[in-house]
Amino acid sequence: MVINKNLILSYQRSFKQNFSFFILAFSSFILGLLILFLVNPITSTMTKYYEQTKAKYSRDVEHLISINRNGLWIKENMDSGYRIISAKEIKSSILTKITIINLDNNHQLTNKVYSETADISNNKWILKDVVIIKFEDGITKKLLKNSHEISSKYDYIKIDIKWYLNA
Repeated sequence: MVINKNLILSYQRSFKQNFSFFILAFSSFILGLLILFLVNPITSTMTKYYEQTKAKYSRDVEHLISINRNGLWIKENMDSGYRIISAKEIKSSILTKITIINLDNNHQLTNKVYSETADISNNKWILKDVVIIKFEDGITKKLLKNSHEISSKYDYIKIDIKWYLNA
């Protein structure tokens, strides 16, 4: 049996290339496992510690108000449950494109309120062009109103001050 030297050299080159690829792939796999099982839990624990420490020194952790490029977001705790408010834009004391999601104490959706504009100059918000969708016993009811009023803990001044304090 005649063995060609070129064939042996090509096998050697192929083995070396495949072996170096295997070493690279294996080291990437090991590094990925290390990140997944070592670094991720450490950063998660550090984040939890930061949030707990921050909550100790915060004056009021029962709310969340955020104004960013996505608009205004408010989480408001109430006696009957929770309210999440989002608005596309805030101009002085007028909110535009508002969505209000009301949840009960068991985190079950009770209703959604959509409005084109809302005057938030005081704690009685006046919503205009309103669509209310209620969820009762698995039945969805839709109600259209020209105007609707809701009570909130926040008005324009409180939202504006919290925004400047948190900025």
